[in-house]
Amino acid sequence: MRPRAFALVCVLVLAFLAGCMGDKAPKVDASSLPGLVLQPEDLGERFVRFAEGRIARADLQPGPRADVTRFGRVDGWKARYRLDEAGTPPGPLVVVSMADLFADEAGAKRDIDAYREEFELARGAAGGVARTVDVPAVGDETFGTSLEQAGVFYHTIAWRFENVTASVLVQGFELSPEDAVALARKQQQHIAKATSD
Repeated sequence: MRPRAFALVCVLVLAFLAGCMGDKAPKVDASSLPGLVLQPEDLGERFVRFAEGRIARADLQPGPRADVTRFGRVDGWKARYRLDEAGTPPGPLVVVSMADLFADEAGAKRDIDAYREEFELARGAAGGVARTVDVPAVGDETFGTSLEQAGVFYHTIAWRFENVTASVLVQGFELSPEDAVALARKQQQHIAKATSD
């Protein structure tokens, strides 16, 4: 084969391989992490962010997602908000937004399965007061869980999008799962934007 023809074949093969690998490359990278969670403007001026930063071991529940290196996890970010008003008005009082980034989509898929398992364990420990709720799709895979104790509601939405898993927990009085879904959709907008940047 002539050197020029051989070089052309090599270029074509490399381009093909790069294209194949591009499909499996992470869609979101670690530099985007702080923007993958709910931002102050998503909740409005009635809420203050009282914690933000990398997800550490102390932020994780015991169980299938307790290992910060699970399933090729690269890193994670959290943001916690509370209502900046006195008393206990109806609606959200505390909102926790989390996002975990994985080296590939396969790792994120394993993590969303581990989220389900973690929630099942929590429901079992709650003695029947927690339940799975049907929620509309937020990302590629979405599910929700609800718990009510002494009039306080805890609604959590967890989902996967590309190589990211995320969740929103909303705690307060007179809440519905839709309150958590609305915030999850706002967070998903940030995640989707990071994939297109």
